[in-house]
Amino acid sequence: MTQPRGFIHQCEQEELHLSGAIQPHGVLLITDAQGVVSHCSANAETLLSDVEPPVGLGQPLPDCLHDVTAALPELGPGERYIGQCDTPKQEFDVVVTSHHGNGWIYELYPVDAHAAPMAASSHVAAVPESGEELATQCQALMENLLALSGFDRVLYYRFMPEGDGEVLAEARREGVTGSYQGLRFPASDIPYIARQLYLKNPWRTIPDATAAPVPIYAAQADATPDLSFVDLRSASPVHLEYMANMGVGGAISLPIIQGGSWMR
Repeated sequence: MTQPRGFIHQCEQEELHLSGAIQPHGVLLITDAQGVVSHCSANAETLLSDVEPPVGLGQPLPDCLHDVTAALPELGPGERYIGQCDTPKQEFDVVVTSHHGNGWIYELYPVDAHAAPMAASSHVAAVPESGEELATQCQALMENLLALSGFDRVLYYRFMPEGDGEVLAEARREGVTGSYQGLRFPASDIPYIARQLYLKNPWRTIPDATAAPVPIYAAQADATPDLSFVDLRSASPVHLEYMANMGVGGAISLPIIQGGSWMR
């Protein structure tokens, strides 16, 4: 399929970190250096309806986040603090990052009380001494991730220096047809600006590619927050269309960074 002229350039110019919206499976709150809420996602009032004081722009954080706030260490760019908080109706996992050193970004994820816990593994693989041994380890990693994640398919995708990529290993659930192993994809499939975000984040999740994005409200007009280190960041409409064309309903990416470059 031939893309319209200028399409790739348009994708490269898309400011993904300034999307102004999040995915709906969590809540986003941003405070200034004094702990006053400067931004909040539109779903905060619904998912945090039972907190005191009520969530609102220009208001202090709700009391349920007091312990998280009190425990915050000094965080550099991209560093994360992970904690938990409880409201009368819901338990949340909380991920906190610095917002340009002038405040904090809080990502709140509702905890599913009925979800089965993942089994932890302490296995550490030895450094492979050959290409064959590396391929074996990669395949074993894919099989383990498939069992833990519940996904239909897990791929080990390696970026080349020019940005194009190749699927080096794959694991599929029984009954899932078609294989991507050995296939190569052009750099334009994952624009440079998106690959740069992989270097900044230890994971990227899109649980539901069909879910409508949730806007972020700001206390000051045109104060779009920088979501470079925010996993809740909404996905690009172009990427969501790409996922739909491939029949992918949800995905998670776990970047492996080697020498400052991407492997995925």
